[in-house]
Amino acid sequence: MKLLFLSNTRVNTNSEVIGLLKSWINDNSKIGYIPSSSDPTRKYFKEADGWLREILEKDVGIDYLEIHDGKKWEYESVSDYECFFISGGNTYHLLDGLRRSGVGAIIERVAKETDRGIIGVSAGGIVLTPDIRSAIAENDLGITAHGGLGLVNFGFYPHFKKEDKTHIREIDSFFDKTNIDKTYALPEYSGLAYINGLLQPLGEVFVVHRQKREIEKLSNTTKYEGA
Repeated sequence: MKLLFLSNTRVNTNSEVIGLLKSWINDNSKIGYIPSSSDPTRKYFKEADGWLREILEKDVGIDYLEIHDGKKWEYESVSDYECFFISGGNTYHLLDGLRRSGVGAIIERVAKETDRGIIGVSAGGIVLTPDIRSAIAENDLGITAHGGLGLVNFGFYPHFKKEDKTHIREIDSFFDKTNIDKTYALPEYSGLAYINGLLQPLGEVFVVHRQKREIEKLSNTTKYEGA
């Protein structure tokens, strides 16, 4: 399993993040872009496309995979993608689209059965976890089943600022709602890689434990028994 959690890609020049993605994505690879909400003008797709092409410095194909139009996707239709990029935005809209389109089940299969990379940006990272209630987006769809794809068994909190007490309270609230033991909190331009049971910080990464509720810095690659 190869997962990369990010808070942001816009002007993200983190050399460790870039180096990891270059090792995952080869020349002439195809990347499947999954939008959090329908993006008719492709505004956010174009931003991600531009960022990936700039940092990879490779000839790659990036395709927009619409999951909000009622179409049901089959595994075979995306089997030639080397990597998947799940975008940020409204976590509830994204989870709903993943469920309705069948792409959520496809991503689970890709993660568990192949060596292809999955990039989750903000909301895109939250849906990879067991519970999406670390999201601060408005739940205007009235979703009551909060389970994510459960590819790992920790929580993810993007856009983290250690000095912001609101962020600490939101993580505390997440623990109060769930039985998750650890949450990894990521500042804007850091990354957290989860590769075959190993957690690798790419820049500054923090971990908060359910019992201690203390913020610790994850400074080294460490073994983690994920889902």
